[in-house]
Amino acid sequence: MSPGAEPAGTAEWYRHFGTVDAPGNSPCYAEWSQGIADDPELIRRIDAFPHNKRQPLLMLAAARFLGARIGPYAEFRRFLDAHWDGISRIVLSRSTQTNEAGRCAALLPSLGRIAAAEKRPLALIEVGASAGLTLYPDRYGYEFDDGAGSVTQLAPAGAAPGTYPVLRCATAGPVPVPASLPVVAWRAGIDLNPLDIRDPE
Repeated sequence: MSPGAEPAGTAEWYRHFGTVDAPGNSPCYAEWSQGIADDPELIRRIDAFPHNKRQPLLMLAAARFLGARIGPYAEFRRFLDAHWDGISRIVLSRSTQTNEAGRCAALLPSLGRIAAAEKRPLALIEVGASAGLTLYPDRYGYEFDDGAGSVTQLAPAGAAPGTYPVLRCATAGPVPVPASLPVVAWRAGIDLNPLDIRDPE
């Protein structure tokens, strides 16, 4: 958005999320967001929230937190009607903190090159670390698929198969996938509201 421009309308925000951001990650969220975008009554309710509380991911997460089941939009819409007061309380009292471990697959080639160039272990610091899941690129397994029949697999040193998550990544062009995972000697995360993944909330 250019400086001074008005923020996009709520319906457009949800439509964009449903057609650009969610597909490929969550077909359900894509369907729900497009349904919301075409639902003037629901848009009116969402518009009663402060602007920073209208974001699709926050509203959808609040509904899921209260028990909305993956399913067709019509069923989700009925859930929203039945639980709107609770959803509103969550939306107004919470915020999203996205922490996607899959980002490590995109970062790993660069981290590998830095470690190889410096010939020493890495020290990582992350600003906005949330639960810190991207501070552990050396603890995940990876599969880099070039789409032409070549798949490079990497595993954490000394870890038995099945004891670590595997992050899959499709690549295009000359991606400098390392031959092994770089060693991380030190790591720290900074966040205004760090999350504890052991907390059920």
